[in-house]
Amino acid sequence: MEDPQKILVSDCMRRGVITLKANDSALEAAKKMKRANIGSIVILKDSKAVGIVTERDVAFKIVAAGKNPRAKISEIMSQPLKTVAKGAKIQEAATLMNRYRIRRLGVVDKDRKLIGIITETDLIRVYPGIVDVLVSGKKFERAWEETAMFTGVCDECGLYSEDLKQYGDVLLCEDCADEEDDKGK
Repeated sequence: MEDPQKILVSDCMRRGVITLKANDSALEAAKKMKRANIGSIVILKDSKAVGIVTERDVAFKIVAAGKNPRAKISEIMSQPLKTVAKGAKIQEAATLMNRYRIRRLGVVDKDRKLIGIITETDLIRVYPGIVDVLVSGKKFERAWEETAMFTGVCDECGLYSEDLKQYGDVLLCEDCADEEDDKGK
């Protein structure tokens, strides 16, 4: 078996992300997931990935809640879309999934363009021992913050950014993050 310290996200991610627009319905999302035999769809707004909808979101937030299946998926999506760099090691992806208690991450290239998706199942397929990280949250030699990138709206200024950084419980764009760093000096 390949050394898990050498397996990259790009070695096991799924390329070609299935997407819908934020104003599409939960019913459309469910049908598209069924047709493609997948468990999630990335949500776009103005051609930018802003969130993700899973089969669990549809089941819990629409069906079990008794909501109209024609409700917009923007009402039930998880946002912002949490991402990992394609060059990150799989342990880093597993650490992110454990930290945020999620099962999927968008995969981005060096320009932060969404190029794929990686799931817990993908990680376990290439290295079954990774389940220890997914369950226990073990840390590895590189801190998760080095590859964690978020896409969405800055909690400070409200502007859209493909490069949000986490500061405590808030996500900040580069400008607001720089201001936060300056305050700390």
